[in-house]
Amino acid sequence: MKTTKKHFDIFKRECDIWIKKLELDDIDIRVSKTNIGKGDAAHCDRGRLDTAVIDIRLNSDLDKEDLATKTLKETARHEIIHALIGEFAALGYNRFVTSSEMVKAEEKLVVKLEKLL
Repeated sequence: MKTTKKHFDIFKRECDIWIKKLELDDIDIRVSKTNIGKGDAAHCDRGRLDTAVIDIRLNSDLDKEDLATKTLKETARHEIIHALIGEFAALGYNRFVTSSEMVKAEEKLVVKLEKLL
């Protein structure tokens, strides 16, 4: 199903709440809606370590269950946690570890933080 303006507004508003709660105001976090393909409800792109810009994109084509308000809010929180640990992740990507090891470690940490926040 296509993500509507209402869906995006719920997602964006929840992102803004978590940006404030986690004091991420010093980072340029851009929230948008675009087609990112099947499999992901949203995506957080940290970019390069030397830039303080993070793009969070809500998928414009989601399954019906992903459009529920509760799910949109959970997805927003999940992506903001990625922004929270973005510097840690970017540093790791620039070291001598494989990208798949970093992705796995980052996702594990995000899931743990979701349980705490």
